Amino acid sequence: MIDVHPTFAAIAGTKAPANVDGADMSAVWQGRSKSPERTVFWEWPENPRQLAAMRGDYKLLDINGARYLYNVDADPGERRNLAPEMPELTKRLAADIDVWLKTAVTP
Repeated sequence: MIDVHPTFAAIAGTKAPANVDGADMSAVWQGRSKSPERTVFWEWPENPRQLAAMRGDYKLLDINGARYLYNVDADPGERRNLAPEMPELTKRLAADIDVWLKTAVTP
């Protein structure tokens, strides 16, 4: 859903406001290009605070500092935590979350 606003704006011939996350995916939707490789982030501010980063098939979920890594393609139910088996990917996605939190626009 993060790309809906910028994509609809581009289709309408305008630009999304600067404080809107996401990218124009109209070329992808129209089959003219492939989806870009990128990390997507989201946050649930409730208690407990939950943060997530997803890149490719891997999603890191951080719940108050406890980290869980899932391959959402192979494990769509997110039942098998891969963080102990893939510590480097877990650290990289956690670092990406830290950078994102420093740059994220708050409403």
